[in-house]
Amino acid sequence: MNNVTPLPKRSRIEPFEVFYPSQWAGKKAPPRDWVVDGAMLRGTVCLFSGDSGLGKSLLMQQLLTCAALGRDWLGMGVDPCKTYGMFCEDPMDELQRRQEDINRHLGADAGDLELRMAITSRVGKDNALMTFNRRTDQGETTPLYDQLRTHVLDQGAQIVVIDTAAQVFNGVEINRGQVTTFVNALARIAMEINGTVILTSHPSTQGMQSGTGSSGSTAWKATVRCHMYLKRPKGWDEEDEEQADDRVLKTMKSNYGKAGVGAKLRWVEGVFTPMDHPQPARSLIDRIDADNRLVDALRYLVKQGNRVAMDPNSRNSFATLARRLPSCKDLTWQFIADAQTRLIDAGKIVVVEMGPPSRCFAFLRTLDTKYPGEQAGETG
Repeated sequence: MNNVTPLPKRSRIEPFEVFYPSQWAGKKAPPRDWVVDGAMLRGTVCLFSGDSGLGKSLLMQQLLTCAALGRDWLGMGVDPCKTYGMFCEDPMDELQRRQEDINRHLGADAGDLELRMAITSRVGKDNALMTFNRRTDQGETTPLYDQLRTHVLDQGAQIVVIDTAAQVFNGVEINRGQVTTFVNALARIAMEINGTVILTSHPSTQGMQSGTGSSGSTAWKATVRCHMYLKRPKGWDEEDEEQADDRVLKTMKSNYGKAGVGAKLRWVEGVFTPMDHPQPARSLIDRIDADNRLVDALRYLVKQGNRVAMDPNSRNSFATLARRLPSCKDLTWQFIADAQTRLIDAGKIVVVEMGPPSRCFAFLRTLDTKYPGEQAGETG
């Protein structure tokens, strides 16, 4: 059932409202209501720019998933909420493959996202959200804009991703008036949902060379409240394979937070993870409890017929498989990887080498379990 109020017809003269600061006497200003801590504020539009192929869409899909599950995104706190993404350049099967990687990384199942996260693939369709009169530059929202607005209000989504500006903006990107009108239309949705609308974009060649991530009119950056830029690390050498999966996500503008903050990211097993985000400190008691849970988890995995790889970057690594279990969902991938070394050194879990000499692989198990076909003397 559609309970969304249609947009009112625009009047010629909008109300001119005046407020006197004296009315604040004796009243304390409410705290800022962040959707993403220190970056994205409720009721605002965020511009998320980056060159083609760097992973903007993947990072947005990770954000949608983290918010729906109530998890941190790249080390930043996210207010748990329903989410929606309109992806105009990725087919649904690609979105599904990405989602599987994201779910595996977060130790989640597709069912965990039921009614919390929704996506749309609009590859090859007319995705304009606004058209402009060439003579007057006056903008008018399209039926697709109305459909988008209706859905996110019906769903209750509070983070909305629109990927990308090149697909949905049908005006002239160097025209300040058109850009401002378009961003204001997105801001109306952000205020109605009491959330944030994130618009992805491609920077111009000059924007990439200058490191600003900008494109077209300066109105793009001026009208949004937050601008984040995904780029290669400084001094990146395309011949250096070790740097191929590294990125830097920098907050170029934040009207109400700290600008200039950068996060180093690395693409691992289909997702981006922060390289320099400190892991939460754990007390000795908490660490012992976590270690015991991990030993129990390994025992369960082996008994269920899983071969748990010692290599932390393997698709069936201990960290990847353990985080799928309810008992270990609160443990980060890095914590489990570190605990693996600690538990091996303590003799609580062992390494088993299996397979012929030409294709020998190392697996983990507990002292009281064995793999089928494991021979005596194969334990490392």
